[in-house]
Amino acid sequence: MITKKNLPTSEFMEIDADLARAMLAKEKTPEAGVSGTNRKHGIRTVREYAQAMLRGEWELTHQGIGFNKKGDLCDGGHRLRAIVLADETEPGIKVPFMVTHGLSDRAMLAMDVGRRRVPADFLRMLGKTNTSSLGGIIRLVYCYDNVPWAHTETWGRHRITPRLQEDFLLANPRLEEAVEYTFPLKRIFKNSPLGAFWFLATRERPDVNVVQFLEDLRTGELLERGDPALTLRELMLNSRAALRRFEPSEELALLIKAFNKRIAGEESRVLAFRSNEAFPRILEK
Repeated sequence: MITKKNLPTSEFMEIDADLARAMLAKEKTPEAGVSGTNRKHGIRTVREYAQAMLRGEWELTHQGIGFNKKGDLCDGGHRLRAIVLADETEPGIKVPFMVTHGLSDRAMLAMDVGRRRVPADFLRMLGKTNTSSLGGIIRLVYCYDNVPWAHTETWGRHRITPRLQEDFLLANPRLEEAVEYTFPLKRIFKNSPLGAFWFLATRERPDVNVVQFLEDLRTGELLERGDPALTLRELMLNSRAALRRFEPSEELALLIKAFNKRIAGEESRVLAFRSNEAFPRILEK
């Protein structure tokens, strides 16, 4: 039973790498068969947090660092490791946190059990519509511009912080317009690669009728064998019939490849995106 006498207490602290290491020393290392230990940390999450801290995106919230009544660290291990990692790039970096002491042993059972907010949730908070599609489009375009391609970690799973997502959308407002070009072709392509392709193609090649290329993909009418748009259309329809599912980044790569061949005046009877390939870029004028 919680009473005023045993309520946890919280304080604001700016935590640097040294303090973070001291706090991490109070974390009980995960060990099979031992109760009261924390979960294993994920290096990917630590890196994402550290990058957000280095970009100045980390915001002070009620979710911070937590210690139980015994003084053991029971929440915030990823955040503290991120400070240590960020310090390697920016020595002396300090990050603001609320630090809570006196949590009960059972408090760990209630931590991080809710539904995690996804990019679409944050876009909805900004008053945007079609947020699932818009979030995917933003991610793919951001990755095309900023993230080196690696087949081991496709862009469709790359995480973007809410602040970075908002800033990128503000800098590229036409990303919202891209959503409307996904609806006519949703039977053939996923929304996010289609919208990302429209944005990138119209940005890089304003001299080309991108909408006509999309219309040719939609209908396939009057296209001769060897037309890259027809080849891509048939590939996607056959793949769907065979329950072959491409990653969003793979669909974007195929769209760019077909578009490049079309504007270069090349025939293409086969289209593929192989694991040893670099990610294609829109063909320059």
